[in-house]
Amino acid sequence: MCGNMSASVKIKAWLKSLKGDELLQELQDKFQHVFEECFLERQQDSLRLLLEEEFDQVQQVHFQGTLVGGKREGRGKVLGQLEDVSVEVVGYFHEGHLVGNVAIAKTAARQDKAIRQERELCFCKRGVRHGFARRLRHHPGTGEDADRVEVASFGKYVNGRRDGVWWDRREGGGHLVRLFRGGRDDGDATTRGAFLYPDLEIALAGEWKEGGGGGGGGGGGGSGKQDFMPILSLGRSVVVSGLTVKAGVVCPVLKAISSKEVFETEVAEELLLSPTLPDPYESAWVGVAPSQQAEDAGEGLFCRRPMRAGQLAAFFHGVRRKRSAASTENGASRDYSIAFGDEEMLDVPEEHRETKNYCATLGHKVCHSFSPTARYSYAFHPRFGLVRSVVCLRDLAEGEELTCDYRYSMERSPPRWFLRCLRAHLAQSGVQKNKVDELLGQEDEEVGP
Repeated sequence: MCGNMSASVKIKAWLKSLKGDELLQELQDKFQHVFEECFLERQQDSLRLLLEEEFDQVQQVHFQGTLVGGKREGRGKVLGQLEDVSVEVVGYFHEGHLVGNVAIAKTAARQDKAIRQERELCFCKRGVRHGFARRLRHHPGTGEDADRVEVASFGKYVNGRRDGVWWDRREGGGHLVRLFRGGRDDGDATTRGAFLYPDLEIALAGEWKEGGGGGGGGGGGGSGKQDFMPILSLGRSVVVSGLTVKAGVVCPVLKAISSKEVFETEVAEELLLSPTLPDPYESAWVGVAPSQQAEDAGEGLFCRRPMRAGQLAAFFHGVRRKRSAASTENGASRDYSIAFGDEEMLDVPEEHRETKNYCATLGHKVCHSFSPTARYSYAFHPRFGLVRSVVCLRDLAEGEELTCDYRYSMERSPPRWFLRCLRAHLAQSGVQKNKVDELLGQEDEEVGP
């Protein structure tokens, strides 16, 4: 890595290099003597076997290869199916155990019939993950994420458990970088580490509580399911000031920019415990000012710095409600609510809609436009877990307003202001007035609040 490159550029280059198998093999060869020395041969029966982990809930497992004395031997393949996810493990067997390089492929067919695939390359000793491991995630389909391959995780295992520094990419493009000691990687363990926001420049560092809810793991955001991913329990804002390398893994050097401590627990009826504690990433990239979309549009969200197409601009957090409850009758406004999966909504309650009362996330300040500069997506947030997000549709200049198409359904009585905007948009697009009236009705027949 070139010495005059910024830390974020170096991280991007390093992550890109991990997509090839050469670096992984090089690291494994370099540290092989260390792994040999720390393998718990005498406690082999108590270690977690790779095949037992991968096929724990699979009813039918098939082996393609050679059996010698009833044990798998030589090059072989193990196949299994769990609901809509197929699992394939390929490697070399000795006395029934996987040894050396092992390739694991998981393929899931989503509801939209797109195929999502994850491929892991790891190293085993007597059937146990024991060495470096890297997982790649392939995004199929169409659109901005089509055919994109990203490094989903990287680190090393010792005796079947995570050890040392691990990188885990989260939904939305951020990375959770944590230090594991003694294999504490599950249960109620607390780990030290940092969440690097998508710009790889700003982070929240501190203690991370396992099983805190929030999800967003690498999956296809929008399921609404909670994957019990780590949530920041105590931390502060930092910036990435440099890089170091520990046992073959790149580690960010962090510099504090705030002494404020962040506390967050599972919140049901309240929005959050610290509603006016701003997000450091949003503070650096976006700001709130009067919207330019209409005289009565209120506040909008604007770029503080130039932003690139595909960049995450803001987060949209709120009280989670069932869709049936997220209605104006129950105190929610559609202008401050957003779909969260198929059955839930995220709603910003009325008392939190002004920034003086709530500025922990700012995605709810994005105004509507039929020529939007951004779109809604999903992202992992270090304090709140899986939330909605705002992503740039094109390169944006400093001071440019972020807008999204609200996509209100005409069948669900959209607000009056939306109908006015739609009428003006159709007229500007050259649609004749009689056609507009036929679609929307006469102006005095408009319905909605």
